[in-house]
Amino acid sequence: MRKSHIARKKLLVCISVLMGSIALRASAHASEAQAPLAKTAFDVAAAKEAVEKYASLLEEMYVYPEVGKAYAALLRKNLASGRYSKFTSAEHLAEALPRDLAAVNPDLHLSVLPASVPMVGVFSKTAYTGGTCPEAGEQLTRSIGKSGWLAPGVAYIEFCGFQGGDTNLQQLQKFLEAHASAKTLIIDNRGNIGGAQEEMDLMFPHFYRSLVELLRFEMRAAVAAEDSNPLNADPRMKRLAAGATTQFAYFVEPDPRLKTALLDAKIYVLTSNATASAGEAATFALKDSRRAQIIGEVTQGAGHLGPTIPIGGGYRAFIPVARIFDADTGNGWEGKGVVPDVRVAAAQALDIAAARAGIDAMAAKEAWRRLPSQQQSR
Repeated sequence: MRKSHIARKKLLVCISVLMGSIALRASAHASEAQAPLAKTAFDVAAAKEAVEKYASLLEEMYVYPEVGKAYAALLRKNLASGRYSKFTSAEHLAEALPRDLAAVNPDLHLSVLPASVPMVGVFSKTAYTGGTCPEAGEQLTRSIGKSGWLAPGVAYIEFCGFQGGDTNLQQLQKFLEAHASAKTLIIDNRGNIGGAQEEMDLMFPHFYRSLVELLRFEMRAAVAAEDSNPLNADPRMKRLAAGATTQFAYFVEPDPRLKTALLDAKIYVLTSNATASAGEAATFALKDSRRAQIIGEVTQGAGHLGPTIPIGGGYRAFIPVARIFDADTGNGWEGKGVVPDVRVAAAQALDIAAARAGIDAMAAKEAWRRLPSQQQSR
């Protein structure tokens, strides 16, 4: 067995502005973004160990080799100059490292986390404030916010993230079963800061009648060859060798056992400039396959995925190892976001979707207000 840097769990498509974790968090930046500074005592030796390891990992694994080398060179230069020996807390160093790297090449998934940031849950520095999802800086553990019927035949679900796990997937399964007769489905991703791939794996077979490639992933061949790369064992992925890089095609396969009207339902996806990472991946896939109409604002632009890896000294870092894109065009959303079909302010997106579903805007808002939410923060 080869020794691997990639954590043994599903790669997260992490969020952009956040500070990351691993899974399909491709992360208004999602992943394990940093919570409010906790002022952990700063240790110079620990910082040096972390920066050296971080530079090595970026050089070996970052999705674009030349950028990875440039990142590593900057970190080593700053380390030699003493820049990373002068901070007053571990949290300040963790914030400074991605900020320094952004001067070389911006990547919203770049993040470093001190020991004070919990291993479980997701934090975001930005948030959509018009729904029931956690506010910026609050921890997210539940995937779903509000859900239910807005009107006869019109189902609604608010995603705050894709956190995976039994509880979240069971809640999503119950929603899909309870709303299998829907003629219209409104997926509210305005507060979706990203997370794991599992919600997409569960949800997408309810929307497609035929085999469809939804996303394409590309990473260095050496990284793809790691024993613990979860894409190798994912039955929804088809591995495609391509010289110095390896691609994986992500398919949705119809399930003939499903008897649901959602297969033919009209789908509207709502977005904001806080929609990030895996929230963007789902939005991009539904738009690119022409299965849904996207309404709202341009999303954050976090289109890479990778693992969160311990780098020593009590720190851990999210390393973007793969890009995500459309196989036909080669285009993804990294750095530019997913552009909606109907571009309006996020606060107006539900009104537009409701009107297209034949619901009066005021009636839709009142129905939305009455829906229960799984979130406790608002």
